Amino acid sequence: MFRINAEVWDMNGLTVTRPDGSVYDLVLAGLRINGREYSNIDDPDTYRALADSAQIALENHDFGTYQRAHPLLAGASFVKCNSYMDHFSLREDCQNCGCLGFTARSSSIPKLR
Repeated sequence: MFRINAEVWDMNGLTVTRPDGSVYDLVLAGLRINGREYSNIDDPDTYRALADSAQIALENHDFGTYQRAHPLLAGASFVKCNSYMDHFSLREDCQNCGCLGFTARSSSIPKLR
């Protein structure tokens, strides 16, 4: 992000706050990992498959596979449902995510690209 003055903007995750209190969400358009370009995951089925694969890898102590999946999940257009944190038995009754296990990243603030 380019600025024309020396103002310091606070950054927390993908949220940027200006000194005047204006809040902005940064939008990931893609990632470059080990020299390869990856587009942002905005397909729910792709996100669910990657999230499940990462969880299985973590449970089986396959940290290499988990480490490869984690940046892609962190940059996705979805986040894990915070109502039950992906506990399977509670997922079927969740009204927050519609039983999907994840929700779209919430954002009601302007986007910077």
